[in-house]
Amino acid sequence: MERTYTEMRAMGCECSVITYSSLISACEKAGNWRMALRAFDIMLGEKCRPNTVTFNSLITACAQGARPPRPPRRGAALPAAEGPP
Repeated sequence: MERTYTEMRAMGCECSVITYSSLISACEKAGNWRMALRAFDIMLGEKCRPNTVTFNSLITACAQGARPPRPPRRGAALPAAEGPP
């Protein structure tokens, strides 16, 4: 992400809310929530105002980061369901 950002700036790309939202979305799709947060921090540091797309991508990236990296083993006990079926 850092390299992409640096290359974009070197080519004269104006970083806007669309640019940052796309970058955060790419991090989200790659499953890299830390990089998504880093892009968001850079965005705020550049005084670029986030929008709904930015926040949705960031929330999704962080939610995916909270998931276990792999499914439970076959035959592993599942937690009990709460409430009526």
